[in-house]
Amino acid sequence: MAQGRPVLPALTYDITLLPTTPGAAIAIPRGVRLRSAKSLPDLANYNPHVTTPVTDQVYPQQQEDPTMTARSLWLPDLPYAIQRTSQRTASGGDILTDQLVISPAQFSASNGENGQLRRFTEMEFEVTYVEPRIAPSLVLTQTSSPLFSDVRIIPLGLSAAAGSQAIEPLVRFSAIVSDSNGSGLREASATYTANGIDWQRKQLALNPANGRYEATLPAPAAGGDISAFFESLDNAGNVAVETHKGALAAITYAFLPVFGKQSAADLAGSLRLSPSKQAFAAGDPVTIEVTITNNGSAPAAPFWVDLYINPSKPPTAPNSTWNMVCGMNPCFGIAWSVPGGLEPNASITLSSAPGQFAAPYSVWPGYFARGTADLYVYVDSWNPGVASGAVPESNEANNRAELHGLVVTGPNPLLLSLQSDGILPERPAP
Repeated sequence: MAQGRPVLPALTYDITLLPTTPGAAIAIPRGVRLRSAKSLPDLANYNPHVTTPVTDQVYPQQQEDPTMTARSLWLPDLPYAIQRTSQRTASGGDILTDQLVISPAQFSASNGENGQLRRFTEMEFEVTYVEPRIAPSLVLTQTSSPLFSDVRIIPLGLSAAAGSQAIEPLVRFSAIVSDSNGSGLREASATYTANGIDWQRKQLALNPANGRYEATLPAPAAGGDISAFFESLDNAGNVAVETHKGALAAITYAFLPVFGKQSAADLAGSLRLSPSKQAFAAGDPVTIEVTITNNGSAPAAPFWVDLYINPSKPPTAPNSTWNMVCGMNPCFGIAWSVPGGLEPNASITLSSAPGQFAAPYSVWPGYFARGTADLYVYVDSWNPGVASGAVPESNEANNRAELHGLVVTGPNPLLLSLQSDGILPERPAP
């Protein structure tokens, strides 16, 4: 256990599914999902015990709890998991036991000593099993879980309203989920709370326009927040849960009654790969798709979009194009121009296929080079002389999307007649 973390209780429940036939193998638990829950109101200014190293000699600095360094994160980020243990018998056999391990409390540090304590009073779970005696052999080999590459809780501001009625704020759950073992996705969902007490599951539907699993629901009451666990289930029973390491929570709203509409664009991007996998050989064909959505209520002016591959530093603001921060050799990157801008609530999908990007300002052979691990997309990436880019936005902090964990091995193919990142022409303003 890491030093400086809150000490929280854990409960275990035996979920071993015994076979009906004596001597047969027990069922294999593939995943667990939270269907619903209830919690008490968060306890503020709670001072927990904190983990610290234990030595034979107690030093003065050990007499008090160390300062908590992980702040504004709910810990443990995932308060439930399956654990399989094995006990060797005297005859040399093994007794397998499956347990559901639950932490009925989570803690979010506000400072080095105190924070908020979340206490669950009820938790209803769904466990998926595979029966080895009857499951197809292919299913038994499909053990990897679905992959989340981009998960967001997006405040949509205000929904349309007729006449002079006040306008209701909305929030959107949005995620990119991909199958990792060929079995196919069965469903994606989010178990969330909007009042800090009642937790419920919301199914996410695939939006064909942007390839994301989404759901829209009313925002919490003014001053409230929303927290969620995003979960996905594939057809082999595997489950993936995404929490952004405990940071996918606490989006606080303080909407005031207003009339009319907002007047700013809000561009956000996401990316996905085809084929949808993380391991490639250098030279394997791959297509990168980037979807840009205007979540605001005003049209976006024309803008540029850049794709960065293993940059020397991730993009954080406009006017640092992909070729300015090359971090590997050969250095590849892509630029797209969106000359028509983007209307409110509209999306556009950009592709790395030949002829689908701005070739004079790109270096892209259609494959990843050896050592590629990280991809970044930055929306509204270039408008020289203007620090905020080409599009005034209500939220300038959500213009970056990223994908990590790629593994590209093997020798790079020989490059022929591909321009260098160092001699690209000067890029015009949008």
